[in-house]
Amino acid sequence: MTQDNRISGIFSMKTTLKVGFGGTKHASLSETYWFVKETGDDAFEVQSLDMDFKRQGKTVAIDRAKLFEDYHLELDLSYVD
Repeated sequence: MTQDNRISGIFSMKTTLKVGFGGTKHASLSETYWFVKETGDDAFEVQSLDMDFKRQGKTVAIDRAKLFEDYHLELDLSYVD
């Protein structure tokens, strides 16, 4: 795959968290944003983004199946290096 055809952009991950216990227990939706960059045929690096959409923390290697199962492309957001 050529460099021009590789996936690179902002993705989101939505997670349901259970908060409280007993009568006050309820579910809360958490959404985090990630910068994703394709590094090989079936290899991707993901790195979390902070509230200002700046990269933070270490990159994590995932495969294509994990990317499309857990992450959702954010078409309205772009990232410039």
